[in-house]
Amino acid sequence: MINKKLGNAFERQMADYLFGNGFWVELVTSDASGQASDIIALRNGVSYLIDAKFCSNGYFVLDRIENNQESAMQHFKAHGGSTGLFAISFNNSPIYMVTLPRLLEFRAKGIKRIKPEDLDRAGLLLGEWTILCK
Repeated sequence: MINKKLGNAFERQMADYLFGNGFWVELVTSDASGQASDIIALRNGVSYLIDAKFCSNGYFVLDRIENNQESAMQHFKAHGGSTGLFAISFNNSPIYMVTLPRLLEFRAKGIKRIKPEDLDRAGLLLGEWTILCK
């Protein structure tokens, strides 16, 4: 249960950060069947579908990307949204914004889990990503 609380707190932190940086934000609440993302954000006519992942163990397991997330993010992009994003936070590390295609590249190479140093090259820090969205 503690992981769920940490995850929910991280989702709220992301939503608050985005809102504070000029995005319109909708935090998607989970129901019994789950949801494909945690946050829908809009700024300057561009929409973003974001799933927030908090990794208390120091790495992100790529199997945490669910089939419904892949299909929803691909559908979202096909209908005018941006590429699906994952906001990934490791204990005491910066928040990384990583696209679904980049994470799928790791998985296609047989990589099972990634660490912060992997995302230094494959993602953007949240602040850098926010600046690019202006």
